[in-house]
Amino acid sequence: MESAGRILIDVPEDLPRELVAQFLHSCREDLLRLHTALAASDYDRARRLGHQMKGNGSPYGFPDVTLLGSAIEQASASGGAIELASQIQLLETYLNLVEIA
Repeated sequence: MESAGRILIDVPEDLPRELVAQFLHSCREDLLRLHTALAASDYDRARRLGHQMKGNGSPYGFPDVTLLGSAIEQASASGGAIELASQIQLLETYLNLVEIA
């Protein structure tokens, strides 16, 4: 759901709000790790981080994190710095807009 340029995420009923907030915080920390991995051309680390996001996004109510994580994983596996940087930028934009409703 979008509201005035923000992306609002409804907390899944079976998860405590604090756990979802902690997941979102973890995604933002992983974004910093992705920037570091890209700067060091550590594609394996970026691939692992993307894989984690791909697996964890949807269960926490963040299907876009799952999609972006998958794209980051694929870009890392191919070793394409430009594509990886692009996907990391998309993730950063998303994380800057997302809020828990």
